[in-house]
Amino acid sequence: MTSIVPHFVTATTVTVSSLGHLAPLAASKTTVSAIGVAVVMIAVLVCVALLAAVASAARSLASALAELARLGSVLFSALLLAALIVVVLLALLIHH
Repeated sequence: MTSIVPHFVTATTVTVSSLGHLAPLAASKTTVSAIGVAVVMIAVLVCVALLAAVASAARSLASALAELARLGSVLFSALLLAALIVVVLLALLIHH
């Protein structure tokens, strides 16, 4: 199963690192913009971590639902077989 998280992290890192080119050249604003870029980078990394956790939970939920569907199909098959046996036995009892 593939995941987009590594691609998202790479794209985010490239995007956040290029934000420094948009900052004004004034010396006083450079420190503030560097701090702002660092805060944005941390916020994006936290969002990426949350997305990775949600993706992992979604994969686990999908796996659990697939197992539940498999169990349901097995139970349905068993009940259908039991109903068929009852119908055959009733038919044999009625004709004898």
